[in-house]
Amino acid sequence: MSGTGGFDVASLLDEAVQLGRASDFGDPPVRPALDVLLRSYDEEAKLDFQGRRRVRSLLLSQLIKRLRIQAELTARPKIRKIPIERPLFVVGLPRTGTTLFHNLLALDPSHRAPQSWELLFPVDVFDPHGSPVDLIQLAREWVKSMYMTVPRIRMIHPVAAEWPGECHLALQASFIHLVFETRNHVPMYSSWLDAQDVRASYRHYRLQLQLILKRNPAKRLLLKDPLHLWYLAELLDVMPDACVVFLHRDPVEALPSFCSLSQALTELTTTNIDPSTIGEHLLRRAVEGVERMMSARSTIDPSRVFDLQYRDVLHDPVGAVHRVYEHFGYRSSKETVGKIESWLAKHPQHEHGVHRYRLEQFGLDAATVKRRFAEYSERFVTLP
Repeated sequence: MSGTGGFDVASLLDEAVQLGRASDFGDPPVRPALDVLLRSYDEEAKLDFQGRRRVRSLLLSQLIKRLRIQAELTARPKIRKIPIERPLFVVGLPRTGTTLFHNLLALDPSHRAPQSWELLFPVDVFDPHGSPVDLIQLAREWVKSMYMTVPRIRMIHPVAAEWPGECHLALQASFIHLVFETRNHVPMYSSWLDAQDVRASYRHYRLQLQLILKRNPAKRLLLKDPLHLWYLAELLDVMPDACVVFLHRDPVEALPSFCSLSQALTELTTTNIDPSTIGEHLLRRAVEGVERMMSARSTIDPSRVFDLQYRDVLHDPVGAVHRVYEHFGYRSSKETVGKIESWLAKHPQHEHGVHRYRLEQFGLDAATVKRRFAEYSERFVTLP
């Protein structure tokens, strides 16, 4: 859905209300977040014509999603009481193996890992005639469009409508989240975001998880997003009994991979990109992320967290899964081990090509990265 209105907040809101056939967006308020974000897109992101259409479509879809969520919650208030007990989160700096490990854990039927289409559409959608819309197909079209625009995203970070999805697909609906910075150069929005309390965003995210559980109940949710690293304290404030698996990798390797992914995502909306700007911004943000994570961890019961090295997941993935299960008291099975081994055989590393990247591409150097991450690396990263 590309939308028909202008690139401004008023036209977006008007069109969302018209298409969503409702006017209550719920909490948190969509403004001023949307005002700042759209202004930053307009003045700083250097979007091309198609990029402006893509951004507008994204924002419009999130507004309509908000309307549908609020309408469902108003009609069925008991949804807010659906329990989310001891969810398991996979977290780490981007490009530390979180996607791989999340996919492996999701093979265990005792885990309920929401798929990308569910996170995009936590509420059922019906056409004007009252027939259900095929939400999986809509999600497939979203993935197809992304791959057609920037094919190498498939190599860097493959996604699929029916694979376990990342939580930012739900969190973006609040318009108050770091995810927007990973896709575009929006410094005005970044500065605004620094002053916000993102607990409201996580409360709305929790509501979406409850909606997903209403559709398909489960005992334990399995969730994943590297960007939770920045907001660990807020996440645990909203879901205080959550357990967390942390993935760790040498930042000298992880950071340029993160920059490369961010550049590819930015190319979805513009070709006017300065890699050094991406490098400078993500270095600062990544250092901030691990500092916030280390601060938050000082208040967490050690029994609720477990640390894994990226290289250990690559070299012995089944062993890594067993270690997590032992720590949290989960039961394993031969069936799950067999599924993991089969999945790994079908999806070898570099399945879609070798992702090549260097710090120097983004105006960075190893000495600076090592210095900036010295405390984090000393505490959490095991080098060869």
